[in-house]
Amino acid sequence: MKVIENENIVCIDVDDTLAIWNIPPGREGEAILFNNFGFAEWLLPHGAHIKLLKQFKARGQFVIVWSQGGYQWAHEVVKCLKLTKYVDLVMAKPKWIIDDLPAAAWTKRSYLDLDGKRVRQKDVEDVEWEDDNEPNDQE
Repeated sequence: MKVIENENIVCIDVDDTLAIWNIPPGREGEAILFNNFGFAEWLLPHGAHIKLLKQFKARGQFVIVWSQGGYQWAHEVVKCLKLTKYVDLVMAKPKWIIDDLPAAAWTKRSYLDLDGKRVRQKDVEDVEWEDDNEPNDQE
């Protein structure tokens, strides 16, 4: 059994969260070529979410990157985006959670658009991640 000895865990999705596949017009110059298991494809790194991932790691969070596409897929994207030193665990997205409470009762969800502005969700509590007293992303 593996035990994660950290009470601060953040899970970040791959598709349309770290990597955007439907590249918006005008953003083509920001796209990078990705070896998608032998097929060349372009992806757009989602800079705002990548910055959050790095900030979470700098703050001592245990960073999990997951994907419904599976652990191999998530691992390839993490490598392509050069995020391996910031990610503690790569895994497939859980197919089920078994809990007496709905996920919204014990976890928060946040999503930023490509310009870093929070996308408000009517069914989700807003979470402010950034704090002026926290360390900035330094790479």
